[in-house]
Amino acid sequence: MEAARGTVARMSVPPGGYRPTRNADDAGKDLLCPAPDQGVPGNMKSNNRALTALALIAGVLLVIVAIIYWVKTANDLPSWLPGHEAGSARHHVKHGVAAFFVGAACLVYAWFQTGTKRPPAAAGQ
Repeated sequence: MEAARGTVARMSVPPGGYRPTRNADDAGKDLLCPAPDQGVPGNMKSNNRALTALALIAGVLLVIVAIIYWVKTANDLPSWLPGHEAGSARHHVKHGVAAFFVGAACLVYAWFQTGTKRPPAAAGQ
């Protein structure tokens, strides 16, 4: 479809709009979200536990790195950390702030993932 110069081409929308198609088997089901009684597949739970442990470890390590950035000068930083400069007496405060906030975000994620799971509230209550 070619539009004239200076006009906007309009696309036609199919009848019924852009919605998921439903079969007779799908009557009453929400196609985008699983039913509340289906729960989470077993392998997803183990992946979630591994991701939570990884977030906890990364969070603790990043907070430690933030403290190192705040306490040590650029000359005293380990060579594997960004910001290491031989002979420099300055502190990399912004590096420390960034490491601290990313570490805190990882720790908050791990904290929320280990909380108690509440069942969804029933409609009308």
